[in-house]
Amino acid sequence: MPDFADLITGFLSEENGSLTLDAPESWSQGRTLYGGMSAALCLVAAQKEIGEDIPLKSALVTFVGPSGGVVKGDATILRKGRSTVIADTTLNTEAGIGTRATFVFGRDRDSKIVQSKLDMPEIAAPEDCPDLWGGRRRATFANNFDFKRAGGKIPMSGDAEGELLVWVRHNTTPGPNHTAALFAIADALPPASITMFKEPAPISTITWSMEILAPDFVVNNDWFLFESVAEFSASGYSSQAMRLWDRNGRPLIAARQNVAVFG
Repeated sequence: MPDFADLITGFLSEENGSLTLDAPESWSQGRTLYGGMSAALCLVAAQKEIGEDIPLKSALVTFVGPSGGVVKGDATILRKGRSTVIADTTLNTEAGIGTRATFVFGRDRDSKIVQSKLDMPEIAAPEDCPDLWGGRRRATFANNFDFKRAGGKIPMSGDAEGELLVWVRHNTTPGPNHTAALFAIADALPPASITMFKEPAPISTITWSMEILAPDFVVNNDWFLFESVAEFSASGYSSQAMRLWDRNGRPLIAARQNVAVFG
């Protein structure tokens, strides 16, 4: 089973065909790479096109279709200003576009404004929390991560609310691209509405928007707290808000997803 770092290295390898990857089943969700990996590959394509180490500030990701088989990344710089760079990327398959993403990179600026309403909940350390799945069925790619339930609801418990509060970490080598590794963690959980399911059923993210709140972070195999809340669910769709903190309580990501629900 390839590590996360191996996949990123292989994607960038000129020997294998730069920005090309034969999507492994061990990182799949059904017939596609799971969303966090697809978005991470789009990010790596954008970084390669820009050719500079500029912090990522935001991302808009659309999962157009399955990203399976051999995938190829293409990136275009839409605008390059003094402080920001905007890039558009696609992850293409033989059947067409699998994933499309727009990234905004920005250099930090001096500011007197410092404010946050994203305090991390007071919860137990991951070492003191139970396994999230507890023997329940989970997607294949999820075997590359460890999950500890810190609160919220239990997947497929038929609860009236969709809410997950989980410690997550890579259990393979994430490698030196910490932003790409953080992307993988930020989509490792299933959509929050899975806690309202009574039995397994298809569920799939359509769009994903993210704001990266801190420019300097290290992923390695550290624990991160992930909160996901289904705010509105009807007519086969669910809208959810997500937050991600490092173990010290620093907010790293604020995000939203629109999810297709088939249960």
